[in-house]
Amino acid sequence: MKHTAQSLASALVACFAAALVPSANAATGKLTQTAADSQMARLSSKGSQAFTDVALARAAIFNGHTTKARKLITAAQADLASAAKDDTAVTKAESQLTPPPGATVPQSNSTSASPHIAWLPVGADITVADDFGSKSEQATALASANEKLGKGQRVNAMQTLKLANVKIAYTMALVPLKQTITNVDEAAHLIASDKYYQADQKLKSVQDSERFDWLQLTATPATAASAPAAASSAGHS
Repeated sequence: MKHTAQSLASALVACFAAALVPSANAATGKLTQTAADSQMARLSSKGSQAFTDVALARAAIFNGHTTKARKLITAAQADLASAAKDDTAVTKAESQLTPPPGATVPQSNSTSASPHIAWLPVGADITVADDFGSKSEQATALASANEKLGKGQRVNAMQTLKLANVKIAYTMALVPLKQTITNVDEAAHLIASDKYYQADQKLKSVQDSERFDWLQLTATPATAASAPAAASSAGHS
């Protein structure tokens, strides 16, 4: 993903669901406002922490810090148990996930008839999907939007981006919920049995199961009927 606007992304992620209407997506067709809201509001903080702890546990095992690895996996187990109850899981077939343009898609046996499973959202990224090298007016709009965001003027910032027709891409990182819980539990048992190499491989399978779901949005305010609610949400976020 190119031209990431870090300050813009961090400030807008909390208010996107109420303030944006998705544009047509060439890969998936048109998305409804409800579908976009559903995806963008589902990031699991506990799931994200658990996924981070998996990576840290692998590093701890590699460096021989086995006691630290045990603690990290115990924490990951607790966070995954909470994540399983936080209603953030996205249920769909793997074949329905849309990877970011140009991304390498892992080999999979998924087909259009593949089963629907619960995916835990463990990360999200927002990028500006425009090449500002040839669009100076959009670069100016982005700078203006960042300035307004810095002053707390989120609705005005969105309007500035809308007028410049700035396109924004949203990518959600997902792992299969049940399989992740199973793999982390098995890794915990392996670590308890001092089988660190096997535990590391089980944790690697958790990382390898990560998939991505991408959609492109245009910074267009919601309809007049929903605008007051959007403005209220933005003002209190």
